[in-house]
Amino acid sequence: LPDSLLPQKLALDPGRDRPLLIAHRGAWLEAGFLENTLPAFQRAIDCGCDGLEFDVPLTLDGVPVVHHDTNTARVFGRDSDLGSTLFADMRRQFPQIPSLQEVATKFPSAYLFVEIKGTAESWSAAERARVREALGEHANWHVMSLDLKTLTLFAQDASFGSQRCVPVATTNVAEASGIA
Repeated sequence: LPDSLLPQKLALDPGRDRPLLIAHRGAWLEAGFLENTLPAFQRAIDCGCDGLEFDVPLTLDGVPVVHHDTNTARVFGRDSDLGSTLFADMRRQFPQIPSLQEVATKFPSAYLFVEIKGTAESWSAAERARVREALGEHANWHVMSLDLKTLTLFAQDASFGSQRCVPVATTNVAEASGIA
């Protein structure tokens, strides 16, 4: 495991006296909202959460969108592969799915934990640049991945850097805990 991906203290807010409260997919279940939608994220912030965690796949034309799955079947009951759909078509069919840029713009003070979907081979330099561009001037963000090769690729990209990359344990929790 490269040193840059070992757990390290994040310089989020040195004066903070409590842990960050991060909403996974927003406050959707108790409020009756669809997960990973702007209303679910707003509800989480309104309930006192400091930040949001969500997944980011790309549409066919390379727009980073916020949706847990690479297709829409589980959430919307209609099977549409996001990676095979142009953003404009996706927006017409599923207007509730926000772009990463919309989330970053709407929640400028929230901590954003962006889980990158897919393998390292599926993230070209141009696609990584689209993610970074979508985050814009937002100050409080980190990218995560379940795939260490993907995370390493982002960590080595100068526009992200290792300080913005957080590994996520998947199968070997004991090893990850030992490293931490």
